[in-house]
Amino acid sequence: MRHIDRSLHRQVPRVLLELAESGNCRLMSGFPNAHTYAVTTHVGDYAAISDAFARLFAWIADNGFVSDGPPGDVYWDDPAVVPASELITVCYQPVRRA
Repeated sequence: MRHIDRSLHRQVPRVLLELAESGNCRLMSGFPNAHTYAVTTHVGDYAAISDAFARLFAWIADNGFVSDGPPGDVYWDDPAVVPASELITVCYQPVRRA
């Protein structure tokens, strides 16, 4: 059985921990590779995450950066447990100076 560091996250949905312990997936923390990232935290319903990314991409363009890889997001909460209005999602985009 693999060791799972449960302290990495405020809350990791149980199903993910079970998958990781079974060897069917891996849990990782941090970001891959060394990059500069533009990051924003979205609090609220997952349906509005696209708005958070739109604001993030606008900030990137307005501040002299360009995208330098695929965007990503980290879902901190289990929507079966946490109310939609309190869900926390970190949205990130690797960037470089234009």
